[in-house]
Amino acid sequence: MAVVIKRGSIGELRANEHGLTRAHYAEVRGFDGARIDWATLERMEEAGDAFTLCAWDDLSLAGYVVAQCLPHPHDGRDFCYVTAIYVRPDSRSFGVARSLMGMTADIARSYGMARLSWSAAIKDRVPSRFAAYLDRLSRRPGSRLRCTEVIYEEELV
Repeated sequence: MAVVIKRGSIGELRANEHGLTRAHYAEVRGFDGARIDWATLERMEEAGDAFTLCAWDDLSLAGYVVAQCLPHPHDGRDFCYVTAIYVRPDSRSFGVARSLMGMTADIARSYGMARLSWSAAIKDRVPSRFAAYLDRLSRRPGSRLRCTEVIYEEELV
């Protein structure tokens, strides 16, 4: 499968996602309740505090990354946080997520970011395929990838 990954924009993602963000939210959160604040993401992108990558196969969106760049509140070192990464199920196992994350790291480095952080879904205490993949990568000798925290979440509203 030929996939092209390129720098995109929130506007491009919004115009071409055709249900991918809803599918992403349903897969990770378990329900179809995505309430994406596109205006805030666009403002962050315009200010240079966020960027978007789009993965295309043929003429449709196969996946995306939305990342924020900000100073870490604990140590002040700038870091890049991947707010969202998603690859369409039929485009998985072809290295699309790996390529998206590689390009994200390259962009973050070019922005002078000290670290790259993201989370991966765990449902019913079972890691997603992506989380399991990251865990395997982190255990390789010489890997600079490490799991620094597990995030628990409580719905308040």
